[in-house]
Amino acid sequence: MIQDLRQMNEPDLKALLETHLAQFFKIIPEVEGRFLVDNTPVIVDYLLYPSEALITQGFDARWVGVEVKSPIQKKKSKLSRVAWQSITYAQSEFGDYGRPMFVLTFPSVEYFVPPEERLAIYHMLPLLQHANVGALHIKEDYWKMTFGHQLYFNSRKGKGRVKNLGLKRNCGNF
Repeated sequence: MIQDLRQMNEPDLKALLETHLAQFFKIIPEVEGRFLVDNTPVIVDYLLYPSEALITQGFDARWVGVEVKSPIQKKKSKLSRVAWQSITYAQSEFGDYGRPMFVLTFPSVEYFVPPEERLAIYHMLPLLQHANVGALHIKEDYWKMTFGHQLYFNSRKGKGRVKNLGLKRNCGNF
């Protein structure tokens, strides 16, 4: 049984991710890259490449970035920090792997605010989606990737209905 993600530290979250996704993806940890805006060096926690089985189910054959953060609150602004870090990685290149098609937070940004402050998420999710940032959700017997409340991929059901979800690059007044 998966314990409450709100109480997990970053090493435990990374172990959970690796355990649940290893059969589905090639997983490369700690990948160095550069932020395309000003060439600042960056390091994304993971790059994932889908297995042939996932590609057959409709998963796009491109790299995906994942930023893992523990929701254990030490700083009040953790939500905005996780969001900005993920946006930065979505606008970065990682050597021979190139620019990821999108970046996912794990756990999802909903874990970074207390229930009484959920309205902040209502405004954050569309911004993240426009910036090619979604969320990875790992459950006991399946996983899924979402953008806002829309499904990109579910390990049980396959690809979601929105064709370019998470893939369209938005810039300026799109």
